[in-house]
Amino acid sequence: MPKISVIIPIYNKGNRLKTTIQSVLDQSYQDFEIILINDGSTDNTDEIIQFYKEQYPTKINCYSQTNKGVSATRNFGMTVSKGDYISFLDADDSYHRDFLQETMVQVNEKGSDVILTKHHKHFLSSGKLIQSKMKINSRDILKDFILGKIDANTDSWLIKKTLLNDNQICFNEALTFGEDMLFFIEVLTNAHNPSCVLKELTTYNIGVENSLSSNSIDKIYKDIEWITLAVQYISKHCNDESRKLALLSALECYRLPAAIVYRLHLNKTVENYSEHKTALMKYIKKFRFNNGLRSIKLFKAIRSL
Repeated sequence: MPKISVIIPIYNKGNRLKTTIQSVLDQSYQDFEIILINDGSTDNTDEIIQFYKEQYPTKINCYSQTNKGVSATRNFGMTVSKGDYISFLDADDSYHRDFLQETMVQVNEKGSDVILTKHHKHFLSSGKLIQSKMKINSRDILKDFILGKIDANTDSWLIKKTLLNDNQICFNEALTFGEDMLFFIEVLTNAHNPSCVLKELTTYNIGVENSLSSNSIDKIYKDIEWITLAVQYISKHCNDESRKLALLSALECYRLPAAIVYRLHLNKTVENYSEHKTALMKYIKKFRFNNGLRSIKLFKAIRSL
């Protein structure tokens, strides 16, 4: 059986899919399987998948389904995976050559059950390449993740499969936004020995920097939805009371107010802005100074609404 299962959900990403698959095949660590799942694509995805399956029949397993969305597709990938560890890779992103090797070092040397790495953000419209943030300021990686000190995208994780199975963790298929954040919060809530690799080992491709659609006012209500679910999960599953209080404070007193306030600032010209602002003040008022300089910046942003 392979040590690692790399799950790649695909929906109409044929233009970048070859680069994505090849980035896994070229890994310095080779004890893995690739699970390619065509989620109802209408482009040339199926041709690309079949080509690679024929070239690498022992490395690649292929599946096809009617369109069900990325969460359902990732969940299906987990159910058919054979590896002891699971990693996800979006069909238009890529691994750096040593991603699997570097994360497995953490497994072998530290016994880590969850590993996350830094990544490059590549803006396709401009070619701009920036490094992700990873500043571990507390003894709790989850707390730093919630507070935005660790910016790890979906591609940059390696997770022990038994951790997922034992705690019945999967992607919430009812969410259309924030499902990845909720998933990784559940993972880190239950992790016994998580660790970070302070190297950029994946590339996350983004279409347009600061696009209006990614910051539209409806995203505020989607943020409220997933963060509310995260609060409920931590309240129920975190057994350490002091840790629970710290995590809930990070979510309710910083993460949610920040998500609301910064998007409100970007949508001051939308219709019914004042009504939205009034309705959202009950969340904003929960703000507390619990994130250093970021809290000071957020306080100023709140005052200038």
